[in-house]
Amino acid sequence: MTPHSLTDLIERVERGKIDMFELRRQVCEHSFQRNPPSQHWLYSDATYSYCWPCARQARWEEMGNVGPAPFESDRWWKRDPIEDNIREGIGGGDWYSATSDTTCQCETCGDTLHYWLTDYGLADEISYWTDEWSGEVGDAQEAAYALDRLFEVTEPEVQAQVAAIAMRFLAALKARTRTPDEKDQTNG
Repeated sequence: MTPHSLTDLIERVERGKIDMFELRRQVCEHSFQRNPPSQHWLYSDATYSYCWPCARQARWEEMGNVGPAPFESDRWWKRDPIEDNIREGIGGGDWYSATSDTTCQCETCGDTLHYWLTDYGLADEISYWTDEWSGEVGDAQEAAYALDRLFEVTEPEVQAQVAAIAMRFLAALKARTRTPDEKDQTNG
């Protein structure tokens, strides 16, 4: 993107010519139908984030056990002391404290987890999408969710960068879904 076109986008964002809410909605159409699961971590080592089933298994193994963790009762009044011990060693699960400097996946199964980017994380992700992204869309749901996190910025200059990234992403998705006949018409 040339500096002139970024300046143009900044002015359009400031004047309300680009509807950031509509642009976000278009990106989110390609994201997950529901938000990803919350992050969990072990109190003994909060380095890794897990989905709930993997956090239970990691805690079970941390307790010195082998094999799968016991079946979890969905009735809180029927939990036994083992289940209580598993739960007591796991933190997280709330929606709003899941801040991260990067995108967040479960350490064990690799599923995307819910996260909010820190200021550093926003800058780092914007840098990735601006400078390093090749324009290829692998997993559209993962990419759309990651882009959705970027819409939390409030400064017009950064909103313009996010708008440019989102437009490029949507164009890449559209190009990916063209039929061979449509591709031939655009090439010649």
